[in-house]
Amino acid sequence: MYLSKKVLTSSLVLTSLLGVSMLTAPVKASAMTTQASTQITAFEQQTGVLRTDGIAGNLSAVYSDSDGATIVRWLPGGQDYRYDQVVHNGFTGLTYYRIATNEWIDSSNVQLIN
Repeated sequence: MYLSKKVLTSSLVLTSLLGVSMLTAPVKASAMTTQASTQITAFEQQTGVLRTDGIAGNLSAVYSDSDGATIVRWLPGGQDYRYDQVVHNGFTGLTYYRIATNEWIDSSNVQLIN
């Protein structure tokens, strides 16, 4: 009786594992493209001055790169900053300005001064 329970348990486990693997369709690496990679980002070497929106109580997010995923710090409103690169992100539809190395601010939070 013990042997049959062990065999039955083993066969159930094996069946469940095979069932799960059969439900999952294999995906070719060439078919695995992300939407972000298909929306090419355009970099421009452009310089100017921008002003963060709002009054001193408002804050504008500064991101670690031009995809707007990671906030590294906040800037007060009404402050001027020089930028040296512009990125048009096709995925988000926003334009980002580089105000320091690895620090970008999006166009929705600034006014261009010159």
